[in-house]
Amino acid sequence: MNGNLFAGAIAACVLLLSAGACSSESPAFNQIIDDTTTCPCEADAEILRVGPNKAFKTIKEAAEAAGDNMIVEIDAGTYRGDVAYWNQNNLVIRAAGGEVTLDANGKDFGGKGIWEINGGKVCVEGITFKNAKVPDQNGAGIRLSEGNLTVINCKFLNNEMGILTANTNTISLTVRNSEFGYGGYGDGFSHNIYAGRIGSLHISGSYFHHARRGHLIKTRAALSYIYCNLIADGTDAVATASYEIDVPDGGQAVIVGNIIQKSATPDNPHLISFAKESSSIHPVNKIFVAHNTFINYHNGNDYVLGAPASGVEIYFLNNAIQESAKFNTAIPMNAEKGNVLYKVGEIGANLYPVAASLATWKSALAANIDSYLPQDLRAKAISLVPAHQYVNPRSMKQLPGMPTVPGAVQIP
Repeated sequence: MNGNLFAGAIAACVLLLSAGACSSESPAFNQIIDDTTTCPCEADAEILRVGPNKAFKTIKEAAEAAGDNMIVEIDAGTYRGDVAYWNQNNLVIRAAGGEVTLDANGKDFGGKGIWEINGGKVCVEGITFKNAKVPDQNGAGIRLSEGNLTVINCKFLNNEMGILTANTNTISLTVRNSEFGYGGYGDGFSHNIYAGRIGSLHISGSYFHHARRGHLIKTRAALSYIYCNLIADGTDAVATASYEIDVPDGGQAVIVGNIIQKSATPDNPHLISFAKESSSIHPVNKIFVAHNTFINYHNGNDYVLGAPASGVEIYFLNNAIQESAKFNTAIPMNAEKGNVLYKVGEIGANLYPVAASLATWKSALAANIDSYLPQDLRAKAISLVPAHQYVNPRSMKQLPGMPTVPGAVQIP
């Protein structure tokens, strides 16, 4: 299978939503919405404006002046070494009039990264964070120390960590329509995104690629919901990510509707790792993997999932899996239904089954897969049946109806 298999899916285009309007929506963990989402704010909220010709010349000045229930708008341009600390509540920080790039340029706040957020509800929109480096080798575009952070339409490039959180169970992190690439110090201990032992992580409509020996996504959250993303390390010489998704402490992980691709030169042979470090941190350890498309460029000895042989529950439902990434029969599953192991030629460049395979794929689809979800996840409006499909650039589109084939791609 050649590198053109998902070429259409990995185009890293830039999409910036225009600032100015306020959304009436409030970001919530149980809310899946598409790429028209913008940060919510009050229409009469006070706006602090940052730019060469604005009241605040630097982001740092605005961060020091901002209070609760405010909006900080940053003029388009590149801000070098303009690191900042935010401790407000109900704060929106967004690009105004074009792309905003924050280049660490050798600077950091408190040895942590470009920004530290230690507040309440904060929403960040339309900003690129790049080149974060610190002496501890875990410099983050954003270090989330406390609060409820929503990141929309942002990019995290060439940082030692894209976003790094503290280990605090009151933290929630939501990432929508964003890009994380070329992250990691190169030691295998830093990643494109690293959620610590927080309450919840929700990622949707986003693109993860090129981690330097670290993981594309690493999460120790009690609940990790990874929905309709492109998690594809790439096929070039710098595609060296270890795991595509690492959930080392278990908890509840729901992985639905993603395109997941492993490169040819990883450190680990699994695409997803679950509870491999501990299954005693969280009271419940369950992983649900449904309607994902797995692509494997490594070798025929890889496993789709690495997990302990006991103490966890595993549900694998309606996935399309390249046959070079197989199931480990030593790991028992609670349910394994509707999965298709496909060969070269059975799937097109658009990741949809070719005509000769379509009837077989349709007949393989398992119904009523949400019956495997516990009530607490259903109460959060979580489903194993995707209502969207990932599309470029860094977004999702609504499906016209129920899925008809295994895998993430329902609309060719």
